[in-house]
Amino acid sequence: MASERTLLERLDNPDPPGGQHLRLDVNRLKRSVLTHVQRMLNCRQGLAPAQPDYGIPDLNEFMFAYPDSIGPMRQAIEQSIEKYEPRLSHVKAEWIADEENPLNIRFEITARLVAEDSNIPVSFTTNLGAASTLNLSES
Repeated sequence: MASERTLLERLDNPDPPGGQHLRLDVNRLKRSVLTHVQRMLNCRQGLAPAQPDYGIPDLNEFMFAYPDSIGPMRQAIEQSIEKYEPRLSHVKAEWIADEENPLNIRFEITARLVAEDSNIPVSFTTNLGAASTLNLSES
């Protein structure tokens, strides 16, 4: 059974308001996954000493080969989420071209949220900001 909160979220706040409950709160699970994926995509590989491959490569490296780097960037996002967010499966990242602003780099991430005995489809959108961070929002 998937937990609605990560281990660190449970350690930070062991008794959430409302106490224990038997049913999985899917919206809470989605928010927890969204928060973790956003943190992960904004972490650069090599910054977590315990897991050197946690996060994604430095986005500035991708920018030198843009637009040819879209494929490797997409793969890095998919691989990182598949490896470090076990509550998601069947992760796909798709580049969304912006004809009005061709330098706007945006990906739509679709996946299956593993919750109890079901898989719930979820999607997130990333935007590469000016400060080389990925902003993530639920689609």
